[in-house]
Amino acid sequence: RSAGFSVLTAYGTPKLTNQFKEADRKAARFALVLGPDDLAAGVVQLKDLTSGAQQAVERAAIVATLREQLGQ
Repeated sequence: RSAGFSVLTAYGTPKLTNQFKEADRKAARFALVLGPDDLAAGVVQLKDLTSGAQQAVERAAIVATLREQLGQ
């Protein structure tokens, strides 16, 4: 948010499928997924909801990567 992005967050333990459906309803372009293995590795999974492509991105580089993907 501090980088100027609109952010939706899921609290509690909703199913991942339901979270992706909600992101689709909100017309989100990307989803960030952070699981226990990602947390340990210092990465976030960046999923492009338009193409379905997914990549691991270092947490420190996520803002720059999103800006690059959005052409900003």
